[in-house]
Amino acid sequence: MQAAQETLSLLPNGTDHLALQMDVTQQRAVEEVMAAIRERFGKPPTLLVNCAGFFERTPVVEMEESSFNTAIDVNLKGTFLMTQAVTKAILADDKEGEKEGRGAIVNIASISGKTGFPGASHCAASKGGVVALTKSCAAEMAR
Repeated sequence: MQAAQETLSLLPNGTDHLALQMDVTQQRAVEEVMAAIRERFGKPPTLLVNCAGFFERTPVVEMEESSFNTAIDVNLKGTFLMTQAVTKAILADDKEGEKEGRGAIVNIASISGKTGFPGASHCAASKGGVVALTKSCAAEMAR
């Protein structure tokens, strides 16, 4: 969080920006951050970049279930929770007639999501899920 605060201090018009920290694997944390954004700016974000990530090199035969779960939770579930929260907020604003209900969501995946990666099958699987999630959400939200 200290690095985010330092970056914030370097930006012009610092009050136009907000540094927040959360655990993207927890829906409640995501909801709290969304509430803080709305409280501060009066509207939801119009840009989301999902870039939280977990990477660990472990051969599949040595991998603990907890490592697999962490990769799925951070890389895929976190992307889902953030995407869902921001999309709902943007659509809610659009329904209220604010006409600013448009936004963009950028999900950072990895080539390993398409090709696999030796020693990181759990991470590759989660990033493949991010690719599929992104395509599905884009098809749902395209207007």
